[in-house]
Parts: sequence; structure tokens; C-alpha cells
Amino acid sequence: MSNMKHLFKQMVFLTILLTFPLLEIHAQITIHIKDKPASEVVKQIEKVSKYRFFYKKGLPGMNTPITVEADDQGIETVMGQVVRQISVSYTIKGETQVVLAESNFQNPAITLKSVKGTVTDANGEPVIGANIVIKGTSKGTITDIEGKFMLDIPENAVLQVSYIGYELQELKVGDKTVYNVRLQEDTQNLEEVIVVGYGTQTRSSLTSSITEIKGEQLTNLPVANISRAIDSYVPGVTASATLSEKPGSAPTLSIRGENSINNSAPLVLIDGMAGDMNMINPNDIENISVLKDAASTSIYGARAAGGVILITTKKGKMNDKVKINYSGSYSNREATRLPKMLSGYDYVQYCILAAKNAGVTEVLDNPDYLAAVLDPNISEIPDPGRPLTHFVGTSSVDHVAELLGSAGMHDHSLSLTGGNDKVSFLLSGGYLQEDALYRYGDFGFRRYNFRSNVDFKFTDKISLGVRVSYSHTNTDQPVRGWDAEINQAYISQPYNPIKWSTGDWGGNNDGNAIQDLVEGGHTINKTDRLEISGNLNVNLAKGLIWNTVIGGSLQNANVTREEKSILRYSVKPDVVIGKLFVPNSLTREQTKILYRNIQSYLTYELEPIKKHHFKLMAGLSYEDNSSDVFSGKRQEFLSNEMMNSLNLGIGDQYSSGNITEWGISSAFARLNYNYNQKYYLEASFRTDGSSRFVKDQRWGFFPSISASWRISEEDFLKEQDIFSDLKLRVSWGNTGNQNSIGLYDYIAQMKVGGNYPFGSSNDQSKYVKQSALASLERTWEKVQVKNIGLDFGFLRNRLIGSFEYYIKNNKNMLVSVDIPSVIGMTVPTFNTGELRVWGWEGTLKWQDRLGKDFSYSVNFTLQDSNNKITKFAGSKNIISGTQNIEGYPIGSYFGYLTDGLFQSQEEFDNYGIFQHLKAGPGDVKYIDLDKSKKIDVGDLTYLGNIKPRYVYNIGINMQYKGFDLEMLFDGVGKKLINLNSDRAVPINLARFEGQTDAWTPDNRDAMWPRVYKGDSWNWWISDRTLHNAAYFSMKNLQLGYTLPKKWMDKIRVERLRLYVNVRNPFIIDNYVEYLDPRLNAFNTYPVLRSYTVGLNLTF
Repeated sequence: MSNMKHLFKQMVFLTILLTFPLLEIHAQITIHIKDKPASEVVKQIEKVSKYRFFYKKGLPGMNTPITVEADDQGIETVMGQVVRQISVSYTIKGETQVVLAESNFQNPAITLKSVKGTVTDANGEPVIGANIVIKGTSKGTITDIEGKFMLDIPENAVLQVSYIGYELQELKVGDKTVYNVRLQEDTQNLEEVIVVGYGTQTRSSLTSSITEIKGEQLTNLPVANISRAIDSYVPGVTASATLSEKPGSAPTLSIRGENSINNSAPLVLIDGMAGDMNMINPNDIENISVLKDAASTSIYGARAAGGVILITTKKGKMNDKVKINYSGSYSNREATRLPKMLSGYDYVQYCILAAKNAGVTEVLDNPDYLAAVLDPNISEIPDPGRPLTHFVGTSSVDHVAELLGSAGMHDHSLSLTGGNDKVSFLLSGGYLQEDALYRYGDFGFRRYNFRSNVDFKFTDKISLGVRVSYSHTNTDQPVRGWDAEINQAYISQPYNPIKWSTGDWGGNNDGNAIQDLVEGGHTINKTDRLEISGNLNVNLAKGLIWNTVIGGSLQNANVTREEKSILRYSVKPDVVIGKLFVPNSLTREQTKILYRNIQSYLTYELEPIKKHHFKLMAGLSYEDNSSDVFSGKRQEFLSNEMMNSLNLGIGDQYSSGNITEWGISSAFARLNYNYNQKYYLEASFRTDGSSRFVKDQRWGFFPSISASWRISEEDFLKEQDIFSDLKLRVSWGNTGNQNSIGLYDYIAQMKVGGNYPFGSSNDQSKYVKQSALASLERTWEKVQVKNIGLDFGFLRNRLIGSFEYYIKNNKNMLVSVDIPSVIGMTVPTFNTGELRVWGWEGTLKWQDRLGKDFSYSVNFTLQDSNNKITKFAGSKNIISGTQNIEGYPIGSYFGYLTDGLFQSQEEFDNYGIFQHLKAGPGDVKYIDLDKSKKIDVGDLTYLGNIKPRYVYNIGINMQYKGFDLEMLFDGVGKKLINLNSDRAVPINLARFEGQTDAWTPDNRDAMWPRVYKGDSWNWWISDRTLHNAAYFSMKNLQLGYTLPKKWMDKIRVERLRLYVNVRNPFIIDNYVEYLDPRLNAFNTYPVLRSYTVGLNLTF
């Protein structure tokens, strides 16, 4: 840890040393000359700057007196003043040369007038470097750092204002001399640059399936990490069903469904290096590219089966003034849906009813107790069943509501950007504080971020980008985890008080969640991560560029686990009736991970024949990772307060550790070809060699090929106004998956065991045994992917969309096989499984303007995928529950079909099918599929699977003057969840409101079967226990207002935006009323609703 801190201090010092002078970099030329010949003006510019001027002797206008006033301005701004006063044009060549020439726009007979103005974007921010050109000429200028321009033009001229990514605007100049132009984003935007593997491409040239989102979209959602936001904007991406929002946690992302029964999470690269997307500050993100088909992902080979997520961080701009940006917000968060416990009295009544149905006696069915539980002045009485030692509560406590309340989240980011013609920089810092919902204890998550992105332009041909980031996270959670205490609250009896009347903790030996939080220990995970990389870009020749990226990361995680002893007391003094974590113990664990990566590649672009364009990229890479883990544990500390050092314990002590390493060497290449920007072809391959395999199986080859046809560029569509874009894409490729393979599975691994008696003296000695069977034949899982897509745009791309269909085949999936247990060791998986996945996704977006100030867009995405295990060498025996079986989808439910509930003893007797010895009226009527006259394994059938179907998102955005409004909706068309746990449904008895609709002779049309103490048969997995958790929810509602620029100019602020946000304001579903359909589990940390206020400030 000390080495990391020392390294971090050096990094910070070096960064400050490099960037401190950059605070002055925007100051370039200061000159004040009035009514002097232009020739003298340029000489004075040469004296105060690095620039040298070249022009022909006798150049018209050089003797004309002009005036130039500039303070700390760039050369473009200064020359803009010069060319507005004389008829010359200028060109900057290299780094220091300014060439003057006679303007091609001069006619003494034409009267010129001077116009000026400001160019801003849709948000009112100045657009730097926008082109203002007189239509039909090459005469023009560009805007300065404040978005301002000045130009001499003839009467009745037309100005064309343009900038990359915005629509061209034309202004017919009239009598006015001041024109303020607000550019709108180009709705077509086909030339937008998209980040792809080892390069960039324009949107129009893409042949593969890639979706890009901007960083500002993600920051509209007040979430702790981008994993909780990305699925709202990218079709094909879904978050895991465990969407509970434990502080510091993140859902697992899936791209286009499953690829294997084993782990195949997306590969995440941050600025070209492997990274953790949940440790990055979302405000540092410029854009994210999600690579979905094999044509886009195969360039990353062995780890790309689950898709690839490319994150590009922000950077400073060349020749830009220093800017300070601050974003801050505060959120108050609460659970969207929690069960409400029954009152103490009602709960006891269901205990009595369940016992009566079972024909047993309920100890609480006692007149004295029933009277006490209705008396608010009595908190406990002696337990009728154990009066000498135990008491039983007579309260009415909602333990879930008592445990969980509301919590805050603070999110603050500060950045500094700027640049000159040699260096640009971004420095940023962030702080996130995410408090837990628990009303007791100080639990939560903290994250600190620092980033330095500095880009150096040494010459026109050589540049270097240096990326340095540091993050520190601190997760403080209850020692048993976030969910254990919530589960404890779920199973607590509402009649038991939080504390007895004596002041001791209540709950008997059943446990008390509040006591556990107050007196129990913590698990504290502190993680430091430092990432450094350098990207050298060298222009070797025309069209030939060499890139080399070298970098790595160092991560140090320290975990402290305190298992503090907790004693459960009776009302009687000093009578201990329950214990937890006795003896107490302290565990310390440290994990150090060093990751290194080097990649070098050449890109060559040429057009040897007109209209035939080629682009070739080829390179090599190497990466390795080493991990060092050490753990120590000590028991029996004299008191819970002394558990701050291992050497203070007096009991047993344990230690363990391991060191692991892995490496991958790779070669890759890609060829792009297009004819006349109409027909596109792309082919790529990657070959990976992994240390995880035996030498003969070490290398994998992953090729791909894709093509696209821009139909809208054909002559037969040129003269129509319906299609503005129409493109057909097809692709095929292979990717790999090694995530489910151990680092050393091909080696016979030995394990040192405990003491064992040897010899006639029975001396105790350590023994060594082989712990795992070596695997010499295993190799990569290879996933073959086919994709076809159609991109379209109508009405000048006001309506745009796409539709894609894909098929994925994993032909050598790793699966477990049945081997006799007598082998006595762990058995590896084998490449004997096959999986087929197919699905589709579509997106549709309408965007338009109404008048000058109002614009809006509506976006809709819909996706679905299916899968089937087509070959499986593992067990083929169908049992009740969730299984992976050949011929069925991953996570298939197998259970029973039912025909309602038995309504009478006569109906039950006449059914003639044996179900259970204790079955009777009010119980589930199972269907005897195999006609065996009994309900058994032969009646099990496929009921569905765990995968959500028909996942959709709707986004609505509106802008009116300074106001902006965003609404996000999401939903699932079908989602089956099995509810057969006593935390979720009234097994034995009812605990929560919503569980009381159980069958009785007076309530025959009930949702639930009868309550029965000791019941299990009514909750065998069946079509009754599977519930459709389909839902429609509003995920985000945000209203912002950007204050007028004229107001901000008075206080020297460039931009100030205020906003309010409500996340997860409502959900509509037909699920169980007390459970959230977004969660597969039912006793875990909940989904959160948040209310947020925030601001964005630039000055």
C-alpha cells in the first residue's frame, strides 16, 4: 500500500509539473496597432510570436493602413482582423509559417459591408472554429474561442455557417450587421466518427453492428456507475435481473443474450486498455461504443464472445482557452417497493389457522396472549411454551420498515481543460458518496477519482497522448452482507419488539436485524487503482500511421472482516438464549493485481484507383496479469472493541495466500475497402495465444467478414425525397471465450492437506494430494455469429431506425460431465456442449423542430432473444427446479401443471391421484401427465425459462429555449419468476399484506392455497408458482434550465444549467403486489427511487 501511495504522489507531482504551465497556454499574441500599414503589422506579429510571414513583393493591400487590437489571442483571431481590412487571404503551414496571398474575392465595383455575430449550439454554448463562408466563394472566416466572428461581405450576400456534426445554415444578409446563429445537430450525421477496435470509422462506412452513446446521456441518470444506465440507450444490452442497488454494486451486463452457460461478460476497454467501467467517473466519459456482432468484436479475439464496450474519455482541445467545469448533485433515495408486515395480532391469527389446518396445537392460541397482543401497553409476556427462560413479544412491529428508510447520494465532479497548438489537457476530480438505506449503522460506499489526460503535438507528424487515472473506493457493509439483515427482517415475527421492556434487544434466539447492525461487525473493502498509458501516434508517410500504446494498471484491495460476537438475551437479566459469531474473529486480506499491456499497429490508407478506397490495419499486442493474495485470521478477542489488530486475539490463527499469473500474445489485422462510398467490405482476424492452455491448444484464430450496401446512394434513389438513408449490412465471424477456464487447469495441481497419522507411531504429518484432474484437451469456446441489419432514414432523417437479426452458435461450449465420484478430485469441464442463440433488435427514432425554439425527439427500441442447448454431455435427468438440459434453453424451469385448488373433500377424494399424505381441500390440484395415478417425476414438464423477453425502452427529449426535458421508460413483455420461498409467498402462514388471500371454506376463489403448518407440497414448482413479472416503468424524468447567456456574461460565467430529476417514479405491473418485478430475488436490497437536484457550471 505504501508503494502505491508513493507512486501516486509521484504521479500527481509529475502531472502538476507538466500541466501547471498549461494554465498560461491560451495567451499567444498581444498586439495593439492603429492605422499602420499591413506590412508593419505583420512584422510586429513576428516580433511578439513564433510566426513568420511569407508573401510576394507588391502584394495588394500590404501598404493599406489597418488597426489590430488583440490580447492573448490565437493567430487565427489576429489574422481574422487583418483579412477583414485588406483583400488578402492567409494559410498556416506547418507550425510557424503564415503564407499571404491575394484574395480571390475582390471587385472594386462591389460595395462591402462589415457584419459580425456569434455562433452557438443548441444549448447556447459558443461553437469554436465554425466556418463562415460567403456562398459561391472561398472567402470566409472562423469563429474565435467565444464563438464570435467578423467578416466583410458584399451587399445581398449569403453566408454559409457550418461545423462538423451540425446542419449547414444559410443566412441571407439584409440590412442588419449583427447576426447570431444557433446551429442544430445534424439529424443525418452520417459522417459522425465512431470509435471501433483499433481505430475509427464514419457512421456511413460501418459494416458491423455498433451503437455509440455520448457521455452526457449517461450523466442524465443519477446513478453511481454507468452499468446502471447504459442499457437504457443501447438496444441489445440488458442488465442482470438482480437490479438491487446495494451501495457500490453494479449489475452484470449482457449483450444480445447468452453466449455460453459459463461467464461471458463484455470486454471493457477504457482508452484502449482493459479497465473497470464501474470505477470510472461518468463525467469523464466522452463516448461509449458497444460492439455487438462478431465483425466488430473478433478483432479482440479470445475475450470478445460477450461483446466489447469501448469507453473513450474526454480530453482538452487544441487552441482552446482554459475552462473550469463543475457538476454537482444531491439525491434522496428510497425503496420503490417493500412488503408491509401484518400487525402482530393478524400474524398470530394466521399462525393459529395454519396450525389448525395441520391438526396441531399453536402455543400462541392462548387467551392471555391474545389479550396481551391487543394491549399496546404490554410489550412481552412469558412464553407459554417456555415460561421459565423465554418471553414472547406482544408488540406490532414492521421490522422491514424499521430497518430501511431513506438515504442520500452526493455526486461532485470538477474539471479543468484547455490547450494551445502544442498541448491540450484535461484535469478532473470526482467524489461520490452513496449511503445505505439502513436506519442504523454507518454503512455505504465512497469513490474518489482523479484523471489527467494530456495530449502533446510535437510536430505535424508526431503526437503523444498520456492518460493517468486514479480511483479509490471504500465499501462499508454489514459483516453478513447487504442482504442478510434484510432477510432477517423479513423472517422476524411482527409481535416481537426491537427491544424488551428491560432495554435489552428483543427477538429471542430468532435474531434481531437492528441489533446485528448496531452491535455486529463490518466488512470494509478499500480498493486503490492506478492506471497509466501512453499512445504514440506517428505519421510515417502519406496515409501511413503508426500507433503504439503502452500502459497498465496497479490495483490494491484491502478487506477487513469483523465478526463481532452478538448475544441474544431473554427478558430475564443475564439469561443468554442465542449467540452469533462466538468466538469473535478478525480477518484481514490483501490483493495486489498488476496488469500490463503493449499494443502496436500500423494503419495505411490509400486510393490507388479513383473511387476505390482501401484501409489496412495490422498489429501485435501482449498483455499479462499477476495477482498476489494474502489473508490472515485471528479468533477470540477479549472484547469486540479490541478488534483492530490481529495480534490482540488470543485464539486460533490462520493464514493463506496465492500468487497467480496469466498472459495473452496476439496478432491482428483488418482490411477495409469501399467503392465510391457505396459498397463496403471489411475483413479482419485475430490470433491469440493464452497461457491458460496446454501448448498444443494454446492458439486460437478468430476471423470475420462483413459488407454493406448504401442503397440510398444508388442513382435510382437519388431523385426521391422519401429515403434519406438506406443501408443493408451482413456479417459473419468467430469470437472466443476463456473466462470459464482456470489459470492452470492443464497442470496436475497438488494440495497440502491437514495432519494425518503415518506409520506405527501414528506421528501426525502433512499430506499432499492431487486436488484436480488435469485437462490437456480443452481449448477456447468459439462462438460463431451471423448478423444481418438494415439501417434507414426517411424525410431528411427526421425518422431513422434500424433492424437486425442475429444467430450465434457456440460449437465447443465447456460443460461438466458425469464422472464417478470415486475419482476423488475436482473434474474439469470439457468442450462437449453446443448452444444456439438467435434474436433480433430494432430501433426507431423521430426527431424534428417546431419553429425556431422548440425541438424534440422520440426514440423506441425493442429486442428479444432465444436460446437452446443443442448438445450437452452433462446430466440429462429432469428434476424439479431450474436446469440446463439438452434441447431446452439455459435456465429452464421444470415443474408441474395444475388445475386450480381442491374446493371440497369430495372433489379431493374423487380425483383419484395421489399427491401427498396430508393433501386436502384448499391444496393445489396437480395434473397427472403420465397417467400413473400419482404425482411424481414422470409428471414434470417444461414450464418456461428465466430469460426476460421483449425488452423495450422509450426515450423522449424536448428542448424549448433554455429548457430541456428528458423522459425514459423501460419494460419487459414477459418474465417468469418462481415464487416458492416463505419470504415471498405464504408457505405455512402469511407474513405480509398481499399474502392474506389464502384459501378457506369462506374464500374459495383465493390467490394462494390454504396455509398449513409444515406445508411443502403446495409449493412444488409449477405453473402456479411461476409468475409473469412483465412491467412498464418510468425510469427517469429530468427537467433542466440553462440560464440565458446574456445573464451569465455579466458574472463571467459561460454556462449555468440547473436541473431536477426523479428516477424510477412509477412502475405498472400485474406481479405480486408487495414484490418488485425488476428483482428476481425477493429478500434483497431493493430497487431505489431518487429525487435529485443538481447543476452544471462552466466558466
